[in-house]
Amino acid sequence: MRSDAAGSKAMTEKRKQERMAADYEVYLTYQGRSIIARSRDISPRGVGLLTDVNLAPGEVVTVLVILTQATLNVETRGTVRYCMANPHPASSRPWRAGIEFSHDLSNHMSLAGPEGGEHRYSASHSVSIAAEAEQCYRMISDFERYPEWAGVVTGVRLLEKDPAGRGRKVEFENNFFFVKIHYTNVYSYDDRALCMSWKNSGGDLLINIGRWSFRPQSSGQTSATFEITVGLNFPVSDRLMNYLSHIVMRKTMRDFKNYVEKKAPAAPRA
Repeated sequence: MRSDAAGSKAMTEKRKQERMAADYEVYLTYQGRSIIARSRDISPRGVGLLTDVNLAPGEVVTVLVILTQATLNVETRGTVRYCMANPHPASSRPWRAGIEFSHDLSNHMSLAGPEGGEHRYSASHSVSIAAEAEQCYRMISDFERYPEWAGVVTGVRLLEKDPAGRGRKVEFENNFFFVKIHYTNVYSYDDRALCMSWKNSGGDLLINIGRWSFRPQSSGQTSATFEITVGLNFPVSDRLMNYLSHIVMRKTMRDFKNYVEKKAPAAPRA
């Protein structure tokens, strides 16, 4: 196994093209888990990540890189070359990792910078719910009931189910910026971490990736976190995005909290 320093050096030596100087969303499938990471260090041969999961060197992962300057999502396989503690302890992602792609992606990736027709917006919020984490996790995957509590969702259709009977491929109709949009998401579930993740698979959004995660709290409640990145082919004003992130998204979380607390049995107190 390579040391952290050796793994980092190996990644550096293979970078023959300029790195992309921008923030990118990277979606990983690792040991059956779905992980969303951030990167400012990417080339056609590999990617450096900030993640909340300690990745094991030598593990093979599936990597989806979201490019900002086009409608292109690049998906490939790669190998974890190193993973070390993030030297910035205040970061919400405590690990730094390097992944070497299985194939050179020069033919698929433009290195001109984040200029072009796509505009990307990310947001993340958390809320405390008075219910068991497992109950919250189960209820968030009940897609057909979304219109009961999520005001922006006007229609849901399950296209495919996973072996456990949960939605794997789901089509939505939403009210988005005062217009109706349609999109399809593909979902994956990490039952151990109580995390449901998705990536888009067609529709009006160029990019739609995110996750819901649930962590039990000692008080008998659950900390629920909602993360999402949306890519559009038109710019949206900062004021409108602030409205989406800080009002609509938080309202969605409050609505889910109220729905769960009304439907789920009360969580036992510690």
